[in-house]
Amino acid sequence: DRDVLAQAASDQAEVTHAHPLGMEGARLIALASMLALDRIPGVEHFRLLMESSVSPGFQARLQCGLSWIQEGSAPPAKVVRKELGCGIAALDSCVTASYLGIRFRGEPFESLVSFAAKMGGDVDTVCAMAGALWGAARGANELPAPLLSQLEGRSWLEALLQSALNESPSKPSHPYVKPLDTHGHRRT
Repeated sequence: DRDVLAQAASDQAEVTHAHPLGMEGARLIALASMLALDRIPGVEHFRLLMESSVSPGFQARLQCGLSWIQEGSAPPAKVVRKELGCGIAALDSCVTASYLGIRFRGEPFESLVSFAAKMGGDVDTVCAMAGALWGAARGANELPAPLLSQLEGRSWLEALLQSALNESPSKPSHPYVKPLDTHGHRRT
């Protein structure tokens, strides 16, 4: 349910983001994730993001991305960076990630990563969000094995995913994080 997701994303964003645009960006990425999981086509995906957006800055960028998707155009990295952004601020990363997640949905994961690298800027943030959207639409089995073999903490992530899928109340412990004692302090 989109309303439940929007409320949960808003509640979470109030804790993790201090600026209203950061909060809106978090809501947009949460909605984009849901739409990607539902495999909503690109044009409708961007229209739904626009409907949920309140900021003129986000709306202008979403309109730009929507136009590219409608036209079937594939602007070069320089143009995407100039028009949508590729910075640390939500306004300069969330729509870019959503656009890349849609644009590269039907292509190999490496194509998305390569394009994002060409854009420059805050590549890791944009790639993380765009990659999550790509993965939500395509599934983990589509990720390239050579990249997965290099993933730090992979077994922990896979156990966490399995735990979430099984809706298990127990969470696997992270190999780099010491468990908490009964007083909430990290064990030595």
